[in-house]
Amino acid sequence: MSADKSFTFLDHVLRHGDSLVGLDLTQIRAFHWKPEAQLPTIARLVDQTLAEAREHREAIQTLADDDSEATQNEQRRLLELADLAMDRVKLVADA
Repeated sequence: MSADKSFTFLDHVLRHGDSLVGLDLTQIRAFHWKPEAQLPTIARLVDQTLAEAREHREAIQTLADDDSEATQNEQRRLLELADLAMDRVKLVADA
């Protein structure tokens, strides 16, 4: 990288909400660089959301062998629910 050139080599892959910071899950759950310095408020939200999203994604996997239209519709519905759950955490992360 050069100080006189912009940081453009990643422009084609960066999306809204992406981060180059590199927090680990413990830091994300604490909503703080130093997890021990924060109250567990956000941790509960992250844990609940991850559990909900994981539950929906596991349900999708159990339906993987059935390629009927009804099953595909159910998989889409479950994926939408998982994505909606993750939107709550993404909103906190964007903040």
